[in-house]
Amino acid sequence: MANGYDLRIIQPMSVPVATMLCRLAKIRSIINNTVYWNEANAQISPGLLVETLIICILYDRKPLWKVCEFWQNQDLTHLFPDDNIQSEWLNDDAYGHALDKVAEVNMELVISLVCLVLLEAHNVGIDRVHLDTTSKSVQGIYNGATSICFGHSKDLRPDLKQIKFGIGVQQDGLPVAGEVLSGNTSDVKWNIDAAGAMKDFFDNHRYKDILFVSDCAIVSTDNLKTLSEKKIQFVSRLPETFNLAERLKEEAFKENKWLKAGNLTKDKTTKGAQYQLYSKTTDLDGRLYRFIVVQSSALLDHHR
Repeated sequence: MANGYDLRIIQPMSVPVATMLCRLAKIRSIINNTVYWNEANAQISPGLLVETLIICILYDRKPLWKVCEFWQNQDLTHLFPDDNIQSEWLNDDAYGHALDKVAEVNMELVISLVCLVLLEAHNVGIDRVHLDTTSKSVQGIYNGATSICFGHSKDLRPDLKQIKFGIGVQQDGLPVAGEVLSGNTSDVKWNIDAAGAMKDFFDNHRYKDILFVSDCAIVSTDNLKTLSEKKIQFVSRLPETFNLAERLKEEAFKENKWLKAGNLTKDKTTKGAQYQLYSKTTDLDGRLYRFIVVQSSALLDHHR
């Protein structure tokens, strides 16, 4: 008590910033419009529960249980002025029910919607989408977790089970898509499936003619056919499993008609490798593609 007033000390730290980010991303409305729920019977919406849980994650609160205790130490009136939230509503049972509802929806679609909202809020466009996967090794016993299994380990731990993640980022490295995958998911299959799903999504959200960039996992005979049928524009490396790759390199050195690209590093004061390009449009499996052979001065002696 000071001067007749009750004082309550609150240390919000990054919570207000995380709250505004969630609000900017429209996470609450996207979740509420995606999951099935009965507003008349709900004390608090699943979207608001997910929003407050994400705030905890951004705040780096660990572990994510007894979340109610976390919100008891925050100023809910100022953070959520229009919702009249009581901290006791933000209990573990409520979060469990909300997550059960979220588990039934297409989370890849939800993630892309949130990413798109944030990009548009910052007036950032999408010209190219870069696709890639990574893996996360785990230890312990995971009963019934079918996504956690042995597979090709990208962090060099083949002795451990793992989860894989498929990620799509736009030309500035900002995320536009994300997916949790089984530990043994094939990169060849995921790349083509992701490119097809993303093209459909972006076509429906006024982003046309996006160029997809992927490693050579997307290039297979079947995938090339699918890419052509769906009119997906892509850039990738032609794997050495195609005889054409070696023929194009031999032809490039034989004709010796290189286009000098120079030093490709952003820092022009740095002495780096010099690059030359040889371009050729030719047939592969009955379809025409433009191929580019890249010669690096750093690897020239090795090639010879």
